[in-house]
Amino acid sequence: MKIKTRKGFYFLCYYKNMNRESYDVIADLYNEYMKDREVANCIREFADLFNRGDMILDAGSGSGVPNDRYLVERGFIIEGIDESFKMIENARKNNPNVNYCLCDINEWKPDYRYDGIIAFDSLFHIDYDLQIQTFKRLSDLLKEDGYILFTHGKTDDMRDGVMFNEEFSYASLGFYKIIKVLNDVHLKPCRIYLNYYDDNAGSRDLVIIARKY
Repeated sequence: MKIKTRKGFYFLCYYKNMNRESYDVIADLYNEYMKDREVANCIREFADLFNRGDMILDAGSGSGVPNDRYLVERGFIIEGIDESFKMIENARKNNPNVNYCLCDINEWKPDYRYDGIIAFDSLFHIDYDLQIQTFKRLSDLLKEDGYILFTHGKTDDMRDGVMFNEEFSYASLGFYKIIKVLNDVHLKPCRIYLNYYDDNAGSRDLVIIARKY
């Protein structure tokens, strides 16, 4: 099913619910697939920017492996949020010392800020019309001089895809719009990887590490 426009409240709710429900369905298969994998090299680079004891938010934590497991091993305090109940359930089993919450990133409003944020394979599930708002929210959650790592699409479009036989929606502002939005919300890219690839994580259209200023 191809959808070219998703304007309006009805479509926002429909596609948000579709992604959440699809992740609930595939949660156990996804967990089995991910649990023995190594983290991407870009996440290792990201981790090197922090000190032990720093607090990092995983925005779209999934089942918490391998990323959160690795970050905990590096000595960081990790919090994770995700919209899928089953993903959060598995993440809590995989990382019992991590605080996981069932929450939409745009509704997550703690009374503190993070040294870092990771959003690996999550932001492209945010509806197109909410992308700018989401980058603003992420920036607001970061301390001054904090870092964020995220993956995203590099083209300006919306599409549907299938993972483990379940349908998901994807959206991206495109590379140049993303760079402009980052500047608007005081996030300066310090590492940009177009057509990223490593043996652990495979390929991603776009990986960016940015610092808040």
